Amino acid sequence: MTMYSYSRNRHSDPADAAAHLETRLNDLRVRSARAQAASLRDGKGTADCVDCDETIDRRRKEAVPSATRCASCQDDHDHVKTLTAQGGEPG
Repeated sequence: MTMYSYSRNRHSDPADAAAHLETRLNDLRVRSARAQAASLRDGKGTADCVDCDETIDRRRKEAVPSATRCASCQDDHDHVKTLTAQGGEPG
């Protein structure tokens, strides 16, 4: 698959500039998703939290190499999951 080529051309039309930016963001999202999928396939988890985008602490990665969330977001995720399983409302 050929990715969008990023040129340094300036776009004089705001609509062209917006389209260029949107295409670039989509390409970055695709690359990120591919890297994340490869990392998950290898059992390595992700370097950054999938919820807050902060880097997952080194100690957490050592303890849980397949982690995809930082400790704080994992706690929140587990709390909401428990409440939902019990029929409660997250909040």
